[in-house]
Amino acid sequence: MDFIIELDNEKYIFDGEMLCLFKNAKTEVEFNEANLEDVGKSITIMVSRSCNGKCKYCYEKQKDTLLNIDNAKKLVKIILEKHKRLSKLSFFGGEPLLAFRTIRYIVEEVTKYISVDSFEITTNAVCITDEIVDFLSRYNFDVIVSVDGPEYIHDYLREGCKHEIVVRNLEKLASGKIDTRINCTYTKIQEDKIGYDKLKEYFEKIGLKYTISRVITTDEKLNIECDPYYDIDKSIELLNEQSNQILNNIYVSNVIEAMVEHSKKELYCSKLETEYVIDDDCKIYSCNGLLEVDADAKKLKSINVKDNNFACSECWAKNLCSVCIADVYKGDCNLPEFIGRCKDKMLYEYTLKQLVYIYHNNPIKIQTIVNNFYN
Repeated sequence: MDFIIELDNEKYIFDGEMLCLFKNAKTEVEFNEANLEDVGKSITIMVSRSCNGKCKYCYEKQKDTLLNIDNAKKLVKIILEKHKRLSKLSFFGGEPLLAFRTIRYIVEEVTKYISVDSFEITTNAVCITDEIVDFLSRYNFDVIVSVDGPEYIHDYLREGCKHEIVVRNLEKLASGKIDTRINCTYTKIQEDKIGYDKLKEYFEKIGLKYTISRVITTDEKLNIECDPYYDIDKSIELLNEQSNQILNNIYVSNVIEAMVEHSKKELYCSKLETEYVIDDDCKIYSCNGLLEVDADAKKLKSINVKDNNFACSECWAKNLCSVCIADVYKGDCNLPEFIGRCKDKMLYEYTLKQLVYIYHNNPIKIQTIVNNFYN
């Protein structure tokens, strides 16, 4: 299962089984590896269904509930019975900091008995106080803060999360030397009022790492037409820049990881094996995408194996591609049914061609792209 690219009388072959790139059928193209870490089990805890904001594009089913202390005790017991170590413990919502005291209880209790490599929280940053900053700093939390651009855009999209307060609290996090990054949800509002490049300039001036992710919505006032080929080109271009922006293009990410690490993705979603979510009622779900879905574990496991789908089992790209199995399970998308008729396969072919073209013309540039990807 090979994919062949010919440039200037030279032939590049990507071996889909070994996940190696060869030049003229015999010389392996090698890249320096960087920052490759062992992955353990990760848990995300939905500590709050409540939120103090009203984002125009919010997809969460909000309820006026917080994880109470009794359920927090049950939750801690579940974690300690299942694990001797966690690679990551994350807190999510709603707005998770509405349940700060419960978060503090869980972290303090869990770390008494097992090791946790890292903690993470996603927040709108409105509730941050000096007490919270001290706590986040003490446990070396990674903090993801939602910011959608300059004040006139952010305050329109994120009602109840005033830009002025968020920026002030970003400064508090910085004073506590807390590793903080920004997540921006990109909608038609930003596209019409500021544009992608100007939005990037705004975030570069803040000086924190950031991601810009396309909105997921059916609202025509917010939704943006997506050109996946353009997104791939922009993502590769991003990796050649000195920028604080973090790549979030799955095609570019998976191709680079395949060429560097040669690690096969035998499952459509490896996270279903390494992560799970516990909600505020102590119910366990396979992922955020299956919250409140009574999923059949056996069926979920079966459809997650690529070799169970003939169309994928014969594809050269099967060992590097990813699919959201939660969306497949819910019927929001389908796995390929016929060999060769797969949009993802075409996008992986395009991505590989673009990266091989860069290597062919400028090997130093491709190493810069790889280095920036892992840094």
